[in-house]
Order: sequence, then C-alpha cells, then structure tokens
Amino acid sequence: MKILIIGGGVIGKAIAEFLINKKHAVKVIEKDPDKCKQLGEQLDAAVIEGSALSPSVLDDANIGDTDLCLSLTGNAELNIVTASLAKGMGAKRVAARVYADIFNGMGDFDFASHFKIDRLLCVEHLTATAMVRKMGEPVIMNDHIARDRIKVQDITITKETKACGVPLRELMLPSEVRIGAIRRKTAAKDSMESIEETFIPNADTEITLGDQITIIGLPKWIEAVEKRFEQTGSKQSVTIIGGSRSGVCLAKILKAQRYQVRLLEKEERRANALSKKLAGTCEILRADARRVESLLNDAEVREETIFIAATDDDEDNVMTCLEAGQLGVKRTITLIRHSDYASVLKKLGLNETVSPYHLVQQEVESLLQTGPVRYKNSDAVGGGILLVELDVGENSPLTQKQLKDVDRPKDSLLIARIRGNAIAVPGAGDTLETGDIIVALVYEKDLPALIDAVTAPKK
Repeated sequence: MKILIIGGGVIGKAIAEFLINKKHAVKVIEKDPDKCKQLGEQLDAAVIEGSALSPSVLDDANIGDTDLCLSLTGNAELNIVTASLAKGMGAKRVAARVYADIFNGMGDFDFASHFKIDRLLCVEHLTATAMVRKMGEPVIMNDHIARDRIKVQDITITKETKACGVPLRELMLPSEVRIGAIRRKTAAKDSMESIEETFIPNADTEITLGDQITIIGLPKWIEAVEKRFEQTGSKQSVTIIGGSRSGVCLAKILKAQRYQVRLLEKEERRANALSKKLAGTCEILRADARRVESLLNDAEVREETIFIAATDDDEDNVMTCLEAGQLGVKRTITLIRHSDYASVLKKLGLNETVSPYHLVQQEVESLLQTGPVRYKNSDAVGGGILLVELDVGENSPLTQKQLKDVDRPKDSLLIARIRGNAIAVPGAGDTLETGDIIVALVYEKDLPALIDAVTAPKK
C-alpha cells in the first residue's frame, strides 16, 4: 500500500520502520529540517520537508494516490486538521493521533465524523486498555467501537442467576444490545485440564456458570443488561505508580469498573493538579516510585495483588516493579515505551509488560485493508473471531432485503450500522443503504462470505 505519515517523531518514525519492514511504500512529512535529514539517513522512505497544513506539501507527497494517511505528530489538533485536509485532497483512508481528553469526549462530539477521519488513535487509551486486559479480572473491558459510540463490556458469570440456562432468545434483551461472544472452559477429553473456547452465540445458546460474555451495544443500555446477570462482589484495590496520561486514563477505566484505585505521583505540582482533576475517581498520593521499600512498608499497599508502573520513565517503571516483586507484591504490570526491551525484561522476571508503540502498530495494521474492508481486528475478541468494518456497496444484497433474509454466514453478527453521523444497532427487519458502514463479528474463515454479502453481486 501507499502510505503517508505526517510527523517524524518517535511514534511516527517507529510506525514508518514497521510499515517499511512490511514492504509498504512509505512517505514521511516532517517540518523540522534536522529531523528530516536524520530520517532520510535512517529510513528507506521518501522524506518531505514542510508543513502538512500546506496543500502544496501534501500535493508533493501525491496525497491523491495515497491509500492510508497517518497523522502522528505530538499535537492532537494539528493531527485532526491535517488528516481532514488529506482526506479532502483524495487520501482513501486517514487516521489521526489524539489525546485522551479528545478521545473520551467522542460521546459529546463526533470529531471523526465531523472531520471525515476514519480512525482516531489514542495511545493512552490503547495503553490503559491493554493494562486492564493484562489484569485478567471479571468486568474489565471498557472499550468502544463504531466511532467510539458502541460500547463493549465483558462480564464473568461467577454465580448462578435467572439468566443462566436460558436460551438467549428468551432473555428478551433490548434490541440495542447484543451478546457478541462467549468464552467458555470445558473439560478436555482424557485429561484433567480444561480447554477454553471463544465463540459467537446464536439465539439457542445458553449462558452457563463460569462463562465470560461480551456485551456489545449502545452505552445507555449496557448497564441495564449488566444488572440482569447480577454479578456483584467486592473489587480489589489497584496501585498505579505515575500520573502520566496513560496512568490517568487507566485510573478512570478502573474506577468505572468499581475498582479501588490509588495513584502515586512524585511531583507535587502534578499531584495537586491530579487531585482536582480526578476528584472522586481515585486516591492521589505524593510518593517517589524509586522509594518502593518505604512505600511498601504500608501493609495495605503490600497486600495489593496488582501494582502497575505507568510513569513516563522506562527505567523508573522497571526498577519499581522489580523491587516491588522482591518485596512480596504478587502481581506487577510494567509500562515500557521501548519495545526492544521486552526480551530482556522477561529474563528479569517482568513478564507482564505493555508497549504503547506495539499497540499503535497493531492498530495501524488493522487499518491496512483494501476493498470494502475498512478495519479488521483479530485481538478485540480472540478465538479466531474478527471485528471488522465494511462498506456497504451499491446494489449490495443488504440494500435489497431485510437483514434476516440476506444470505450471509450464519455465525456472523452485525453489531452496528454507521450512516453519516448516526450510529445504530441494526435489527433483523432493517434494510441498509449504499454508503452505510457495517461493524460485525465474524469468524476469520467466514470473512470472504460476509464480504460477498455487503458488496454488489459479481457479474
């Protein structure tokens, strides 16, 4: 693919190297002359000096023939404007890096739709979500899809309820909500071990004790559906070291899941600011991450099962988690910005690490699609199930018949329909329109058949 990257900073350069290694044709726009010279020497890519706010510079980069434009500077507002400009000048798909304040405000204003941007990339949100997944606890997912207005929530069934043992069709869930996937452990034949499988349920599927179910739908309906399963219980406390953007984003996600959150920040000014910003979200303490032993003299902190280092300094994060482990902390998660350290850290015993750059690479790779597929993610659900976004083509079967009558993979699930600025969960009696975007869960083996269902019949 022909890919243009705007911004040759740390992230821009890392993504350029990743894409070049994948054999894509990469161009980089960077306004700093010194960085341009350095990038030209280090990358096998065309480096263009100038501002991407200038249409002539984008024209020099042949923007009209670009398959994907990634605006990855450290300025979120600049990224939004340049990505929008690139789209207007002919780039097929565009993505812009933004910060958590903008990303989390998508419910109030749809930046992506307004500026015609295909994907907003928030490094802090990706990082915080990955850390939550590392925790592996019940009710931890708080991710969003479909321009961030369809919510995904995981619930682990830890006790029997009235919803267990009943076919999904009889649960009478709101039409705005779907049970998207179920992860279930079953006993393996001729073995004491269990096997975990992930599958897309159908109307006859029954939820059983121990299942982890993924609920997908409009946010205002998710909480009501959660209550149907009555999975209550005390939440463990979590200590986060570092009031970085990722640390703050993580604290908000965990608080939303009713965890008891304590955030430690060494800089007094930053700690005071966070106390106001996160009032009611978590407890803010001023403490130096490098003085772990004195910190862990507090018996309450020592008993934490999860200790997360999320400062802006890799060395502080590594040393904090190593010392915490030696002092008896059961579980640590380490934020590492230099992904090259991963193999070394495993030898040191730090197996639970999160690399923001690796996460951005995964998200970018999900955007490297052609044809009707706009986005494809194999990590969102797992178990060979893809989360995809597809363009509904002219004369598509979906525009001719009600969804229940369209010939498509029986195990696929349509979870959202995007029409302009409007997001909805499609019903069985709905008919789509040319230009709609469909968000679906589908087994990887069934993706070609689903593509056939949303595109015009072949002549």
